[in-house]
Amino acid sequence: MLIGELSDLRPRLDGEDVQSLPAIAVGPLPGQLAHVVEGYRTDSALRLLGSLHDNPAVAVLGLCTVEGAVTAVRIAVDLPARDWGWGVSC
Repeated sequence: MLIGELSDLRPRLDGEDVQSLPAIAVGPLPGQLAHVVEGYRTDSALRLLGSLHDNPAVAVLGLCTVEGAVTAVRIAVDLPARDWGWGVSC
C-alpha cells in the first residue's frame, strides 16, 4: 500500500467501519476506545489514516507527530482484508 492511497479518517471517526479498526489495536479495556477516538478527534499531533476499499475503511494507521518526528502508534487491518497483503512492507 502506498502512502498516497491513505485517506484522512478524522471526518469519519463516528463511522462504525472506522471505529472497529482502532478497537482491534486498542483491545477490550472499558472506555479505552472512546479515549483513543477522542484523541484523534482533538489532538493535532495525532492523525488517523486509512485505506478504503469500496468506501468502508479496512486498514488504519495512527500517527503521532512531535517536533517533526513521526511515530506509528496504531496499526490495524480488518480481519477479512488481512489476506489482501495490506500492512506488508516492501
